[in-house]
Amino acid sequence: MDKRNKKKDTKLFFDSFKHFKNNFCNLVCLELPELINMGSIGEYSKLKPVNYKSKLPDMKKIWLISYGKPSDNFFTISEEWKVIYDIINKKKEYFDYNIYEWKLDSVNPYELWKVLDESESLIVQKELIKLLISYYDTADCIRPYLSLIKILEKFNITVLNPKKLCIILSQKKSDILKKEINVHWYDILDSDTQEEIKRPISYIINWLETAWIIDHDGYVIYDKDFVKSIVMSLIDIELLSEEDTEKKQVWRSAEDQRKFRENVLAAYNYKCAITWESICINNYNNTTTYLLEAAHIIPYSDDWSFSTNNWIALSTEMHKLFDRKLFVFNYRDDWKLEIIVTKNENVKDWTWLLKTLNHKIVNLPDDKTLFPDYDAIEYRKNKYLL
Repeated sequence: MDKRNKKKDTKLFFDSFKHFKNNFCNLVCLELPELINMGSIGEYSKLKPVNYKSKLPDMKKIWLISYGKPSDNFFTISEEWKVIYDIINKKKEYFDYNIYEWKLDSVNPYELWKVLDESESLIVQKELIKLLISYYDTADCIRPYLSLIKILEKFNITVLNPKKLCIILSQKKSDILKKEINVHWYDILDSDTQEEIKRPISYIINWLETAWIIDHDGYVIYDKDFVKSIVMSLIDIELLSEEDTEKKQVWRSAEDQRKFRENVLAAYNYKCAITWESICINNYNNTTTYLLEAAHIIPYSDDWSFSTNNWIALSTEMHKLFDRKLFVFNYRDDWKLEIIVTKNENVKDWTWLLKTLNHKIVNLPDDKTLFPDYDAIEYRKNKYLL
């Protein structure tokens, strides 16, 4: 058998899905309950070597569990999973560990649906959709499953079969951001890339079936208003306002929100990328408050991304100008990031502030992997400038 070469980032939508190797339904109904019953990552990993190599990382990526290193043996479970587990655990006789074959049996989503009553189904579906649409790839600037759902809605796709999914996965990431589809993209790709795109198809379909986005025949069955209500409950943290108060909103845990904001600000050395200035306040409890904000490049209303590459550290004043579409960013040919100011005649720049900003070079992180994503910058430039 020929050695399979690892594919580099193709900039295709497919890249955002290629990292998972396990069925979502199995992780939810079998793998995680068994891990909890054993209470030890080490003992769970002894069941099969693949548990250590793929199942644990997949459960961590989708936020079912959290751990430092598998060798630490200690893990915690997410709030979403606690809700699901309270219901799944009551049905454990349907999802048993096979002691004779020393493995966990496979469960398809239809079997999960059958054992839940209407109220249980609604609760489990809500938490599964939360996990699904909250997932983001740190190397990407979009939430893949949420973006996929948006494509289904945009093009009124009522049946999602493998052929249609291949077409969607073969799109450029930048086109997905703009909700554009070229139906010929898959056909013009080279055969190796086509085969790579086919590999995660069964997993993606399983994940969508598990969260009741589609049924086992591929029919799109989710309630748009229901999903929208879940999405709006996941609005990320609003950073410091003019009144220096932090608005608490729901997205993961409060600790994770603080860590994420800290990572963004740390990447920019706790300074505004434009003014390269910052004000910090040393609090009485030995903590520090920075009057600095982490601004979305692709707005939350468009793609709900929490990749560091979709954020930039700005002062409150610069953030307001940015949100008002008075300027955008642009990568020059030398890969320096500059500011492009609106030429809209309705904007009166009496203080000449915008004029001084036009074509100004922005300060970027020392770590190039934390630079703003090129596609995100282009998307913002093309769509959000007065």
